[in-house]
Amino acid sequence: MTNEPKQQLTAKRKLNIVALIDEEICTGCEVCIEFCPVDCIIIVPNSNPDLINNICRVVQQDCIGCKLCVKDCPWECISMVPRERQQSGDI
Repeated sequence: MTNEPKQQLTAKRKLNIVALIDEEICTGCEVCIEFCPVDCIIIVPNSNPDLINNICRVVQQDCIGCKLCVKDCPWECISMVPRERQQSGDI
């Protein structure tokens, strides 16, 4: 293993899919953040005024498509979408 930062190590391995969190289901438990190897999941304020929890959001341009967050989300609110679809704004 080299001493390169994990962002730099994994940037070469981006797949044609990215993670997308369903913000209606996300509880903000932050489990996905712990498993993301490139730290591309952030906490943001919930846009629903009836809920007090913050939610998680993927910084999709940094996502490498590894699917670790999908496997580890206890609420099953993360899915993988084609990178082209995300870039065109169809999601």
